[in-house]
Amino acid sequence: ESIFTVGNGYIGLRGNLEERTGSYQDGTYLNGFYDSNPIVYAEIAPGYARNSQTMLNVTDGKEIKLWVDNEPFDLWAGTILDYRRVLDMRKGILTRKVVWRSPAGRKMAVCSTRLVSFSHRHLALISYSVESLDGEASLVLKSSLYGNVRNQPSGKDPRVGSALKGQILKPQDRLVEGSFAALKHVTRNTHFVLISVAEHRLDAHCSFTMDTEQEPNRISVVYRVKLKEKEEVRLFKYIAYYTSRDHDPDELMALARQEVSAAKEKGFEYFLSDQKRFLRSFWKKSDIRIEGDPAVQQSLHFNLFHLLQSAGRDGRTGVAAKGLTGEGYEGHYFWDTEIYVLPFFIYTNPEIARKLVEFRYSILDKARQRASEVSQKGALFPWRTINGEECSAYYPAGTAQYHINADINYALRKIIEVSGDLD
Repeated sequence: ESIFTVGNGYIGLRGNLEERTGSYQDGTYLNGFYDSNPIVYAEIAPGYARNSQTMLNVTDGKEIKLWVDNEPFDLWAGTILDYRRVLDMRKGILTRKVVWRSPAGRKMAVCSTRLVSFSHRHLALISYSVESLDGEASLVLKSSLYGNVRNQPSGKDPRVGSALKGQILKPQDRLVEGSFAALKHVTRNTHFVLISVAEHRLDAHCSFTMDTEQEPNRISVVYRVKLKEKEEVRLFKYIAYYTSRDHDPDELMALARQEVSAAKEKGFEYFLSDQKRFLRSFWKKSDIRIEGDPAVQQSLHFNLFHLLQSAGRDGRTGVAAKGLTGEGYEGHYFWDTEIYVLPFFIYTNPEIARKLVEFRYSILDKARQRASEVSQKGALFPWRTINGEECSAYYPAGTAQYHINADINYALRKIIEVSGDLD
């Protein structure tokens, strides 16, 4: 699921199956979108971090469930006759092709294509097609926004997840109008507003009906289709996320609806081409060639691709410890960004490098406040953070170590030396 994550520096979709079965952690993440809790210490001392910060697992827009003659499409039932899953790093898409025989014997081909747009930071898209290979079939396609999500508990290992428990996103409102669906949530403690929306289009040469279903924390658009043998139906799903960290809460619904309506009008093929154009430019500037060792070559391509998918590029977000692939280290930004990640962007994509430095600049006032808390002059950048405040409860790192300042100044000096950008 981590390997097959697709993201754009703002949205990250873990590589879970659309039908949601068999998941280790079904995850969707927004860079910089978090909740917070007071940190409880047995004994407190000056300079200790006061509050935790955790990047949240947000509303799942990937969910598409399929029934064939009233039997659910499920890889753990029936027979898998053919299966292939590919992360295409030239095109920026994740594809899955399955030939499946249902327990009742109906043979179907199911194909999905998933992308998160590099050019439109709030937008993710899914194409989902079904073909009947050996006779007529009655299909039900149920596409949902699922809000009853949880963060991964960490136990005692911060590399795994977080200490958050229960439902962090509190449902506030929902809307279904025709093929459009929306859920509104508010975070438990930070009180950030999240709007998650989906718009749909079904391409079919046969007759179909459309309906909607509403549950307390899931809303769905449901299509019922009668397929003939060798006939195919294709569902396009346009998903958008907007939060009050970036926009006025009263504007979020209109912005999100406008995003998916415009995407639906342009069509899925437009975004496939746009994604490919973006990545053609990226690889032209960023590729590293290793002759004679395909495994090392592919590993390098994979690493560079995930760096691109992980890096915030709005001047307000950084690079989380696990990128946008999972919840390890709670989605915190570390000094590792400046030492290990930023040099790559400085030499290949200086516009992204500048935005990562702008994020550090945006939290300079909080760094000054942090220095004051530990009785120092100047500014002290945090060991771990999302919003600019220190959130590490581990004293030897979060309070006692100051080298983060040197790391950030190293990166700032390097970007000036390489780019000449004195502004």
